Amino acid sequence: MRRRRALTLLRWLPLGVVGTLLVFGSLYPLDFDFDLPRYERNHAERTAEGTLRLGSTNRAITAGPAEWLPAAIEASRVTVEVEAWAEGASQAGPARILTVSASDVTRNLTLGQQGDALVVRVLRQGSDTNGEPALEAPGVFAEPGWRRITVDVSASAVVVTVDGQPAASEGLSGDPFPLWNPEQRLALGDEVTGGRAWRGEIREARVSVPGLSVDYLESGRLSMPARSWYIPPRMRDFFAAYPWRDVIALLDHATAFAILGGAAALAVPRRRYVLGAAVVLGVAVLVEAGQSVSIGRHALFADLVANSVGGMLGLALGWSVLHLAMRPASPRRATARSGSGSAAQPASGRPRPPARARRPSAPR
Repeated sequence: MRRRRALTLLRWLPLGVVGTLLVFGSLYPLDFDFDLPRYERNHAERTAEGTLRLGSTNRAITAGPAEWLPAAIEASRVTVEVEAWAEGASQAGPARILTVSASDVTRNLTLGQQGDALVVRVLRQGSDTNGEPALEAPGVFAEPGWRRITVDVSASAVVVTVDGQPAASEGLSGDPFPLWNPEQRLALGDEVTGGRAWRGEIREARVSVPGLSVDYLESGRLSMPARSWYIPPRMRDFFAAYPWRDVIALLDHATAFAILGGAAALAVPRRRYVLGAAVVLGVAVLVEAGQSVSIGRHALFADLVANSVGGMLGLALGWSVLHLAMRPASPRRATARSGSGSAAQPASGRPRPPARARRPSAPR
């Protein structure tokens, strides 16, 4: 029975580890707002009129980097033209109408909606990787209707017009295009990684650079799968906190705490599961807390998770090995071992007493 319990524990342990990582990744940075991965239906669809209708979850994205990016970087000029109709003035995020980006915090250029305002983010001198601070044009989506939005980015300025009228502009202190990443993709109606859906309809989406003009409503320009996986931004940030190039160091931490967990298994009785887990997790927390106050050291949440998972694996493995090593021999095996010796010796190893002679019975 004990062996069966140990095997059951080992069988469910990987699922528990994966579940723990998903929960921590979903809660990161621990504001307890669940946002788990999910397999979503794509609400982006083409209409009979040739427009692109967008809903609560959209996937309309280029298969690779936007083809015009190298030419734009070389010429230091790009013009984006979008004709869009927004479904309400309460969208936020900002909700992405058109974006050229790598994630929700790294981009070259984004047109979005925040409330009734048009928001334009451009990577440039003085901005962060998210294109902040953004240019805003309040009231653009206050009333329903089609809006023709043009964003012109050059080496000296960013100019935004709506329906032919100036809406926002900013002079630039330096050419922004050397900062742009030519490997980024273009998406309509959502961020390239999802989670910032815009609801409405797009009648035109065109990007022009010297010598090239791309219409993204042409058939075949965008990939629009029927369903796709959504990975929450906070979960991506959680795992990105420890870059994959340092995965060996991460495994090193987990291995060290697996050894600690094995030592705890020797010190803590096998049935004291809560006590053993508390010892391992307590040491993991103390190690990261010590690093947070040490000069030149930094406490990382990813390290805490790696240490905790490694320690729990070592603890479970140690208890399982002890259980198998200390398991008493079954009576059947004991009988087999005793049968291989002298026939005069019973299974207990003690000599049998001599059999007493039976007295003849008296004649009747």
